[in-house]
Amino acid sequence: MKPIVTSLVSLLVGIALGWYFGYVQPNTKANREAMKQFAIIDADDSMAAAVAYRTFILYDAGETQKAMQSLAWPIGFYYRYNKTRPLTQERSNFLAKIEKLASTNQVVATEINRKVK
Repeated sequence: MKPIVTSLVSLLVGIALGWYFGYVQPNTKANREAMKQFAIIDADDSMAAAVAYRTFILYDAGETQKAMQSLAWPIGFYYRYNKTRPLTQERSNFLAKIEKLASTNQVVATEINRKVK
């Protein structure tokens, strides 16, 4: 009788440990990673909304030059940051589009060539 009880307890402990380490731990880790990604997306959305809001306020006030500068800031930030990173085809194409825009728009040209302190 004792070997049967020991085997049954060992089986239950094995099932519990397997369930914990095979399901609960990976699931918790995946949820944690998903929450980090959502936080990054939320920060990106907040920044885009803040820039758009500021641009609308400036545009409505008739300050179109300042509105263009407000829009040029994220373009310049993206350009300067991604110019130093390994290029993918998509990133390379977008950087080329920014450079083409900068060749015809002085505000964008100034922003992408700005030195960050």
